[in-house]
Amino acid sequence: MGGLLCCFSSAADGVTQKQAPLASPQHTQVVSVKSLRAQARKLGDKRHELSTESQAAWKAGDKKAAHDKSVQAKALLTKIDALNERCVAAIVKPQDLSLGCIDLHKLYVKEALALVSSFVSDHMKSKKWSHIVIVTGAGHHSKRHDQPVIRPKVEEWLKANKHSFVEIHKRGALKVDVPGGKTPNRVIVQDEHFNRHNKV
Repeated sequence: MGGLLCCFSSAADGVTQKQAPLASPQHTQVVSVKSLRAQARKLGDKRHELSTESQAAWKAGDKKAAHDKSVQAKALLTKIDALNERCVAAIVKPQDLSLGCIDLHKLYVKEALALVSSFVSDHMKSKKWSHIVIVTGAGHHSKRHDQPVIRPKVEEWLKANKHSFVEIHKRGALKVDVPGGKTPNRVIVQDEHFNRHNKV
């Protein structure tokens, strides 16, 4: 399973600094994310079961049982949210977002959009780079059979907020213009699986 990652090439010193390959199956962060997501899904199934039982108890006239199961379901939701927040932290922490590139692989749409909003806002204010790169993935590993889920939503958000952008890296990433940006940042989007890279 391959995935995109961001690198930063400094024209001044010739040194290339790589960000962590988040979509690489060998990466410890991915193992952690998979485990946390699995725990969250398991609790989600249990929460759904409790909610169903709560509704059934209410209809049967057992208000106490309905209330108790509803409380348990809400408690599980808090735990699920905490697990997913840990996932987001595990995915984002290895990335140096100050380099002008963010990788959204392994994130849910809601999580991705929240990060994109913050990421874009920060760079539009700092104007450090002439453009920034959002790696969304092309949807090759999507459950919807090569139909990307995150990219269309990110594109909708960018259009709604009047940001100019173009698709790059075979539609696996978006290059967003930063009006008034000071420095061409020479970001590289690289595909670990096919061992290709494109300067953007």
